[in-house]
Amino acid sequence: MKSKMSISITLRPFQKGAVQQLLYNLRDMKQTWEDYGSLSWTCLKAPTGAGKTVMAGAVIDSLLYPKKTSLIPDRFSDRDAVILWVCEKSLLLQSQSKLKHLLESDALGEESIRTISADSLSQGLEKGKIYFLETQLLGEGKHISSPTDKNGGLTFWKVLQDAIDQKIPVYCFMDEAHRGFNSAATKDSIRERIIQNIPFVIGISATEDNFVSYMKNTKRLDYGVVSVSPQDVRQSGLLKEYINLYVPAKNASGIDKYDPYLIKALEDFRSSRKAWEKYCSTHPSLKSDPVVPLLVIQLEAKSAGDSSGEEEKKRIEKIVGVVKSELPDIPEEAFAHVLSDTPDLLLAGAKIRHVSPESIQLDKSIQVLFAKEAISNGWDCPRAEVLFSRVRRKDPTYIAQFLGRMVRTPLGREIKGNQELNSVSAMLPDYDEKTVREVISYLTRDSVEENETTVTVNSVSIPLADPSRNPNSTFEPEIWKGIMDAVKKIQVPVSPKIPQSPFHLLQDTSSLIAESSYALRSSMGEMVGALNGNFHKYIETIASTNKFARKNFLDDFLKTGYFKETVDTKDREVSKELVGRLKDTSKDIYRKALSTEDVFTADFVKSYMKENSNIESEKDLIFVGRDNAALKEMKDWAKREQSKLWNEFTSSSLYEELNPSEQAKYDEIAGELEEVSGKTNFHNFKLNEFMTERLNDKAFEKCIYQGEDGTAHLHLNDLEAKCVEDYSRLDNTVAFFRNPPHGSGAFGILKEDGKHFYPDFIFFEVFHDAIYPYVVDPHGLQFNDSLSRIKGAVKYLQENPGLFSAWYAIDGDGNSINLADPFTQSKVEKATSASELYI
Repeated sequence: MKSKMSISITLRPFQKGAVQQLLYNLRDMKQTWEDYGSLSWTCLKAPTGAGKTVMAGAVIDSLLYPKKTSLIPDRFSDRDAVILWVCEKSLLLQSQSKLKHLLESDALGEESIRTISADSLSQGLEKGKIYFLETQLLGEGKHISSPTDKNGGLTFWKVLQDAIDQKIPVYCFMDEAHRGFNSAATKDSIRERIIQNIPFVIGISATEDNFVSYMKNTKRLDYGVVSVSPQDVRQSGLLKEYINLYVPAKNASGIDKYDPYLIKALEDFRSSRKAWEKYCSTHPSLKSDPVVPLLVIQLEAKSAGDSSGEEEKKRIEKIVGVVKSELPDIPEEAFAHVLSDTPDLLLAGAKIRHVSPESIQLDKSIQVLFAKEAISNGWDCPRAEVLFSRVRRKDPTYIAQFLGRMVRTPLGREIKGNQELNSVSAMLPDYDEKTVREVISYLTRDSVEENETTVTVNSVSIPLADPSRNPNSTFEPEIWKGIMDAVKKIQVPVSPKIPQSPFHLLQDTSSLIAESSYALRSSMGEMVGALNGNFHKYIETIASTNKFARKNFLDDFLKTGYFKETVDTKDREVSKELVGRLKDTSKDIYRKALSTEDVFTADFVKSYMKENSNIESEKDLIFVGRDNAALKEMKDWAKREQSKLWNEFTSSSLYEELNPSEQAKYDEIAGELEEVSGKTNFHNFKLNEFMTERLNDKAFEKCIYQGEDGTAHLHLNDLEAKCVEDYSRLDNTVAFFRNPPHGSGAFGILKEDGKHFYPDFIFFEVFHDAIYPYVVDPHGLQFNDSLSRIKGAVKYLQENPGLFSAWYAIDGDGNSINLADPFTQSKVEKATSASELYI
């Protein structure tokens, strides 16, 4: 019996778009191969954490099992395809398990996912099957690369060529495609040899340069790179918003690079543990399955004189001792390692278990992991929150891959309003500073401003100057209490999230109800079941009541030449080849017109097209999806339907009856609805216990973070330094705080455009027998966001009256305006440029 399989997850909008484009590419690649025998290639480029395997799995599902998918209107498929998934040994089990989870096989069906081995070669490559190939098995003398008794004289190379000779369409998915390709090499690598005669090659990587450079030097047809933007992934909640990196300056010397960075890593890890414990304890869906953060310690390779590994063991023992000293509550079973050819270790009174990389995510007893290269490629462990590395690296591909392991969100979604849980920390004392900055620019571009990424050079940590805990504090206990009371009153707005389409919100709600047991015991099952029919009827209603607008809209749209009669009658003398190209081009325009990514959901469109396959119904769908007035009516319908479902769903005490995954989905929808309401929400500002400062920077007094000499070393430009000196000298000023550029312990509010900004300084002054904070924010007028920052600050001050005694916005020349002043606020509301406010 043939195996039946289908994709078992819901793709996010950016994933759907990439999958659709890949399928379009494969459709055209297949056509040119059948017509001309042309070999071709394409590539999926997506940041680590975007779900590359998920997207590739959806492509495979669409190829082999078209009746189970609705990803594209014409459902391009190739049931005769052979899927060859090529990966490294370290990724084989992980990739297999992911695809097996994504593609649910019929229990009675024949196994469809196979691993190529010496024993399997005799069966050849069968159509409709997915084969995993471990590249290490193709080395010289290996059982599948050379004829032996074990493989019956067959080799992988022979079996592959037989399939190609039989004109079987072989689709080769190259996992981590940046590896094994070098256009300048004099000898083909194993990966290069594999693809030589394969019809279709699909590269998959976050860093595709090596693969693309090689392919462009071959005679294969180039179908280009399908790119997923880091911004799209981050907005979906899959990637963390903030990356805190600590790297040395070039040629740094004079300090022990490792110990301060290890201490800082442990501080951040301690903070992460506490933050996740608190968050999980207040969310019912996470109480039984909490997020347990992981600290990753990357060790350098053994030295030439340490063949026995004794030096490495001493190094690990020292680190374990520091960890246990700094984290006395760490459980004994919390330590593990993935060092090859090394058994369990017993060092510093702790058992350090040897485990496989793919087991770490689920084994939450592991909190501290020692590793080398086993986690640099393809490793999937979103709970890895903090990294301390002793490895020297400057290769941008390696650094991008490695840092990509650390930026995934543990829950696959943003934790709204909690910057600490949306951050990752990495201590990299032996990484190249310039390259790290370039990599972070890529990981954070499109939505995070350049100055919002912390790259701290030669850092050390200094504590809050709390006189009850810090013997070197220069603050009197009474003054300190007043400062902390003022800090506790400061409010921070929750980050807004761009609300999703009301159709996607409606779909999420209906899916939650349909999947939960509650729907089976209520009339809501009928409400969900009627949604598709109501969607169809409303489209017909809007189209029929807006006939004139529909005609005008479609008259313009039909000029695209999508419909067959338009192409044929426009020029009957056009060659068949040109007509075919026109149809293909216009079909792409048609697909864009139907775009389910920003308007309707794929499920709504699928149900509509299934029941309304005639040309006029297709025109109705295009009209209501693209005409502004008609689309507004459709969105209003979706909002009404969603409100009916949600109100009915939440009117019963059902939350505790939901399983953990359903509860998490419920929380996500509730948060989305709160954001869509337009209400600004705030949470209390909280300082970190430590601040990171750079060595050799200028020292300043009165900072609320202080080292043993009572000062804080701050990296400030000339204008910032002058502000600190000038305002610190004021009689009533008792302290100041250098606000970090983002992350936990940073005070951030929203600009007029809805993006965060972080004022440079908060000062504290005695005002009417109490201590109040005031802001000093130097920001040059040459920056495009100057007015947006000022207007955002005024809105914040009006929403939180009395919190700050003053708010000084300072231009590049040192001129200041007090945004807490009502007269200034009235000027700001009318201003069209920041410069006019300083006249």
